[in-house]
Amino acid sequence: MRSRMKCSLWLVAAGALVFAWSGCGGEGDFHEPWREQKLSSGQTVKVKSLQIAWGVEHDEPRKPERDCFVLQFVSAAPAAGDEAHAQEAREVFELIRPVSEQWGFTSAELMAYATVEPDRHYDLFFFERGADGKW
Repeated sequence: MRSRMKCSLWLVAAGALVFAWSGCGGEGDFHEPWREQKLSSGQTVKVKSLQIAWGVEHDEPRKPERDCFVLQFVSAAPAAGDEAHAQEAREVFELIRPVSEQWGFTSAELMAYATVEPDRHYDLFFFERGADGKW
């Protein structure tokens, strides 16, 4: 019984290693996942991620009233001007506004990238709900 259990453990460990190695490819093999999403204007953006951000900064105590959703997307028109980017961000925000309200969040953040590939440069849009419930 012990040798069969030992053999099973070795097979599981070997399988895990093979599984882990199979995900490691050469440079350029990884592509960040995204989802195309149509906006009310008819434009299409690529959503890179949607996350819950907890209201905490480094060593500070957590502040639940600062919890929010953070949505990262690729702009449909990265070369457009500031007003066009702001309008696009308002449309993208409408994708998460209902769920933000359902969770009782009073803010949301959007990060607009120019390309799907990982990049450190992005436009940050911050939305805040007032006491009257309007964003």
